[in-house]
Amino acid sequence: MSNINNKIIFENDEETDLIKNLYIYENILLEATKTNHPHLLCKYSYDITKSFNSFYNNIHILNEEDFDKKISRLKLVELF
Repeated sequence: MSNINNKIIFENDEETDLIKNLYIYENILLEATKTNHPHLLCKYSYDITKSFNSFYNNIHILNEEDFDKKISRLKLVELF
């Protein structure tokens, strides 16, 4: 399963929402440590879990026929 030449394809709201939530992790972590507010990490964990749940329940991953889409979605699962 060589994915060097695969295109990354995200076209659903659930995918982009999950990507946005994954992207802000570092900022949330830094803010929580800087302000000494660990509850920010709890809220983030809850929000990203809701985002992943929506993604996983609404988007076909293993049954996706388009190989590039399947690999893109599996990469999102791995990142989560």
